[in-house]
Amino acid sequence: MSIRLLNLHTDTVSLELSEADIPTLKKAIADEFGAAAEKRFAMMNEVSFGGEAFIWQNEWSDPCLISKTERGVHLLKRLYDVLIADQSNLADSTSSDEES
Repeated sequence: MSIRLLNLHTDTVSLELSEADIPTLKKAIADEFGAAAEKRFAMMNEVSFGGEAFIWQNEWSDPCLISKTERGVHLLKRLYDVLIADQSNLADSTSSDEES
């Protein structure tokens, strides 16, 4: 899993991930905030969850979810923390399995 959170110059953040992580991201959104809604536009999509709308781009196999508001920044930081914790738990269980 390759996920990172970048601070943008517009006081927003971008949650960036690999295409392989998209199913994990969708599951984390559903678990934390319920079902997400999506509107499609020509150059990007708008994804809404947790009462906020985000910009979703997936150009050149480089997907990202971008906050549009300060509250959206907090929601993406929360989501990032959940994803990183899941990644850490997965790594811990893998190393435990290898030791057995």
